[in-house]
Amino acid sequence: MNQNQSVNVNTTPITELTILSQEEQRRLIQGSYQHQYGVFIRLAMFTGLRAEELLGLCWDDVDEYSSRLCIRRIQKSTDTDPLMVQCPSPRFVPFLPYVRNDLLEWREIQRHANISIPPVYVYHLPVTMMLEGKPATMDSLQEVYSQILALSGVANYPFCALRETFAVRCLEQGM
Repeated sequence: MNQNQSVNVNTTPITELTILSQEEQRRLIQGSYQHQYGVFIRLAMFTGLRAEELLGLCWDDVDEYSSRLCIRRIQKSTDTDPLMVQCPSPRFVPFLPYVRNDLLEWREIQRHANISIPPVYVYHLPVTMMLEGKPATMDSLQEVYSQILALSGVANYPFCALRETFAVRCLEQGM
């Protein structure tokens, strides 16, 4: 190749991160306690899970004794129904004690709401099972998130801002 020839390189455009300020993060967390499904948003905020990972999380993925989640599947949206897809290699995500308490409390709320489900099957249910007995979808998760943003008086950030904020807060803490 001579000096006058140009090389075409396919590049992915770099997007700017969307990060909540510490005040917005505080308000969002407070607002999440005013919503029955606020635990979903807190779980994403404190673990950095993607929406697809959060929706794919089942109770058998929650190790409350080791305080970690095992991400084994994700929920892919289709035109008709959500589809659970196995991850090629599972990964583990640690969580803090207050996240553990949130999860245990949410599991009890789910159990009481879905009383007709035999206890042996509870561990195979999605963590994001709605109280009406239907698993959350990308649309319903986005609706919950929008409602909590409004309750909190926080700007309309995309859901990925929770993950990006988590990552920045980890870096700020020296992780």
